[in-house]
Amino acid sequence: MSQLPWWASESFWRKTAIWVTAGSFVVLIFLTLDSLSAISAGGKRVPAYAVINLLNLGMVGMVMAMLIAGYEQSQIERAIEGSSWAGYFVAQARPWFVQGITWRQVFGGMFAAGFVLLVWDMLTIGRSETRPALAHAEPAVA
Repeated sequence: MSQLPWWASESFWRKTAIWVTAGSFVVLIFLTLDSLSAISAGGKRVPAYAVINLLNLGMVGMVMAMLIAGYEQSQIERAIEGSSWAGYFVAQARPWFVQGITWRQVFGGMFAAGFVLLVWDMLTIGRSETRPALAHAEPAVA
């Protein structure tokens, strides 16, 4: 019984990872294109596209970086090194894992900058408003 089952083979999980990543990317593109028609630019009360772009690209970048680093780590740590402590440390030193963690930090900074800009925008809404407030009519008493 030297042959591994098909679901435990390295090639099966490599192909599965590629197909899942490609499928997720295609779904993300379709969802993005679908939501573009629902988004309309507002006036000065709507946050600038830079804020939303920083938040969205930062989050997508972090997710993709962790996805790549996770595939690399699980492949090396569990499949090749046998899920041992030595495998854990070997996986942490691999270039794809290190690059994934570095890109996660870069995109995390992008997301944090977008979040700070969004909070600033929310705190300063209405400060430059010059229109008078509308007077509300009192309800009639019967």
